[in-house]
Amino acid sequence: MPSSDHLPVFLNACTLNKLLSDTQLIIVDLGRIDRYRKYHLPNALWLDYACLISGEKPATGLLPTNSALAKLIHSIGLKPDSIVVAYDDLGGGASARLIWLLNVLGFYRASSLDGGIQSWVEEGFKTTADACDRNPSEEYQLPTIYTDSLATKEDILDHLFDRNVQLVDCRSVDEFTGIKKLANRGGHIPGAINLDWNSTKISDTNQRLKNQDTLISMISDRNLKPDLETIVYCQTHHRSSYSYLLFKHLGFNRVRGYAGSWSEWGNDDILPITT
Repeated sequence: MPSSDHLPVFLNACTLNKLLSDTQLIIVDLGRIDRYRKYHLPNALWLDYACLISGEKPATGLLPTNSALAKLIHSIGLKPDSIVVAYDDLGGGASARLIWLLNVLGFYRASSLDGGIQSWVEEGFKTTADACDRNPSEEYQLPTIYTDSLATKEDILDHLFDRNVQLVDCRSVDEFTGIKKLANRGGHIPGAINLDWNSTKISDTNQRLKNQDTLISMISDRNLKPDLETIVYCQTHHRSSYSYLLFKHLGFNRVRGYAGSWSEWGNDDILPITT
């Protein structure tokens, strides 16, 4: 059995299959509820993505309230010695958001299933339609927010054009340039480098990560440095949660996610933009 203390941030289906008997394991399905009711991983509990975000416009991706976060921890039965593996059927952004959020709360024994449930099914591993009994934590307290994984607009303003901080925009090229506008203003944060989250996956039908050499080449082509602080963002910190894990996977040790992302920045006329 693989060591649960050294699991990668992206876990392949074969490794997860070997962990299924571990009593510390919590598997969370963040995919579509209609598919979950038909099939899901053994003992996987379903979690509504709405639990992971504030949902308040315009910046819907900001953190939920502390009380909502405490209820989330309680509902999945999280304990200090738990191992969390999350997956979805929507490209990996939802499961990555949970892993990032757990990191923000100081919990790091968490991984995302590379390729989502599709990869599990393709490997021929067992699924079930049986409901999973939840085991809520007996006690839960208001969580502590750790800023080593979380960035705010104030953090970005303080470090615009700081050579020790690299800002990565994980949206599409059209969103980055402002051709496609999903906020009051189009464009990107000044100094940001574009790396579309979808470009780091094999294809639309195979949502696994590209191989290591290809990913490193993509990072190198954009002159992104593993030793610099890296802040990722997208529209609502859904796609960039995946990219947060990607940079962790590639050995970037100081990575933060901007939860407000473009839905906050692009709707604030005071903040600078580039098109």
